[in-house]
Amino acid sequence: QAELRAEGLAVHRKVVEGPIAESILGFAEGQNIDLIVMSTHGRSGIGRWIYGSVAQKVLQGAKCPILLIRASE
Repeated sequence: QAELRAEGLAVHRKVVEGPIAESILGFAEGQNIDLIVMSTHGRSGIGRWIYGSVAQKVLQGAKCPILLIRASE
C-alpha cells in the first residue's frame, strides 16, 4: 500500500465480514471502485472444486476491471 501511494496512486483497504466473494462484490459496487486487485492461489481441478474459487466468483460478478495476481509459494 505504501509503495503504491508513493507512486501517486490512491489506495484504500477495508476489512468487511461475510461471504468472501459476495462481500468483495458488494463493497466494490457500493463504493464505486475502479479496479479490484486480488491474489489467487491458482487452484484447478479437485482443489478448486473442494475449496471453491473466490477469484472466479468475483470475476463473474464484478462490474469493474479485476487484476488477479498469482500468489507465489
